[in-house]
Amino acid sequence: MSKLINDPAFNGKFPAKSYAEWQDLAGDVATHTSPLALADGFSRLPLYHQSPQTRAPLRQSGAWAIAQRITPHKRGTSNKTILSDVEGGANILLLDFSAGDCPTTASLQKQLQGVMLDVAPLSLVPAQHGLAAVQAVLGLDVPATISLYLNYDPLGAHILYGTDISTNFSDDFSPLKEAEERPATYLLTASGAAYYAAGANAIQELGWACATLVTYLRHYEASPQDLFPRLTMTLAADVDFFASLAKVRAARILLATLADALGVDKTSLPPIHGETSLRSFSNADPWVNILRATIAGMGAAIGGVDALTIMPCSAASASDNNLTRRLARNTQLILQEESHLSHVIDAAGGSHYVETLTKDMAEAAWQVFQDIEAQGGMVKSIEAGHIHTALEQQKAAQATPIDKRQWALVGVSEFPNLEEAPLENDPTNPTHRVAAPFEALRYAAQQTKPQVFLACLGAQADFAARANFASNVYAAAGIGTIQGEGGTDCAEITAQFTASGAKIAIICGTDDAYGDYGAVVAAALRQAGALHLALAGKFDMAGVDDKIFMGAAILPFLAKIHHHLGLSEGAK
Repeated sequence: MSKLINDPAFNGKFPAKSYAEWQDLAGDVATHTSPLALADGFSRLPLYHQSPQTRAPLRQSGAWAIAQRITPHKRGTSNKTILSDVEGGANILLLDFSAGDCPTTASLQKQLQGVMLDVAPLSLVPAQHGLAAVQAVLGLDVPATISLYLNYDPLGAHILYGTDISTNFSDDFSPLKEAEERPATYLLTASGAAYYAAGANAIQELGWACATLVTYLRHYEASPQDLFPRLTMTLAADVDFFASLAKVRAARILLATLADALGVDKTSLPPIHGETSLRSFSNADPWVNILRATIAGMGAAIGGVDALTIMPCSAASASDNNLTRRLARNTQLILQEESHLSHVIDAAGGSHYVETLTKDMAEAAWQVFQDIEAQGGMVKSIEAGHIHTALEQQKAAQATPIDKRQWALVGVSEFPNLEEAPLENDPTNPTHRVAAPFEALRYAAQQTKPQVFLACLGAQADFAARANFASNVYAAAGIGTIQGEGGTDCAEITAQFTASGAKIAIICGTDDAYGDYGAVVAAALRQAGALHLALAGKFDMAGVDDKIFMGAAILPFLAKIHHHLGLSEGAK
């Protein structure tokens, strides 16, 4: 045994290798593979090597808190369901007041009757109701020693809900003064998640969250030493697993850097609350949201959040139900108690890729923060329109790969399921959801369930790939397809179109078939009454109105099809 322990292969004392030596070992994979472009301007290299890194401060040992979202304004939420959430493992109740009337102390007492707040403390999303919601919660008979997360965030509320902001927050913050005597109460949150929900990328989210935190420190009448540990930071987690993981780690570096600059104790950094973002959620085929939330939640958990909210798969819809809430809650329990993610602190630490991504994110976000400071701070940047302009630019940048299906939305733009109706939309949700344009088309087609004809050319093996591709494109707008039998007989193909009852057709086949007799088929279909005629592929052929192919923008195309079908867009 002693020989094994002293063997370099077992004691970890491997001889150091340079990056060039690792490249030689990896061969062509490392030298001839292009970096993979990621969102937010980063790239993933084929090979990473050890380099000096600033290790992110670690989360305290133990499991993160399971923060279950409670939506008083939604159908399906009641005192009974809240008690069920606590019984099922939730140890923070996140009261989301982002829609509906402002809560009162009396209404909260009714909803929270029988809830043991020492077991499941309250955390708020005051949203547009602001201090009125905070005061309603402070009116509850909650012992001062029990944790309470007020999460007042006037800047985040302005970005998402258009509430007024002031250049001087001293008056706005005054009602929070009564909570200062509660030692376990957190007063404000710097919510990067609010900016992310409005369309920001991960770097903007981190940088603007830091700028928001500094703004609150400046305007609140308390010393940084007293206030800093009573703030929280809220971050979004999304379907990019490594980006979500690295973002939380980068946030801890940024908070530690701010603590150094402020001269406050780095051992009492603001806790980080992660929440799975609704940006990638869809009401079409909502069960896929379970996978999205699991990936996002796992990234946030490994990244080291102190509390985590995994949204139910129905969170973007108008109602909640016990099943989807339980699935969301159980996802966290599985991550904690079966996957044992909470047993290892900073499990991704030491991964050269994760360390590099964390470092790059922290540095880029710090530059964003410094740019905001150079503009005079977050309030002035908002009032000057810089933040809103950046959000619009970012949303436009996100729209292109979604429209061209370079970023696949499973169940929405890829593999849509027309057998299952989309959930009713929640019109009060301000989150910029990338699936929303497709959902609007699905809702518009839901009642009539229109169909188009696939005019297939040649044998099954010739047209199958493009026919399947075309079916998926039309299905993304709620339009079914009737597939022709194929062949080369123009009259027979036209007769099949007429028998289908469809008014719109798309020609599917090989480029050779298009060149041989595609134009003749197109002319015959037009003569038979086709209102719109498309071609699957890039082949230049006379007689068609549009072409669809991989990489083409499909939303304008589908909107045109809806127009020809007499459908109007609109969410239910």
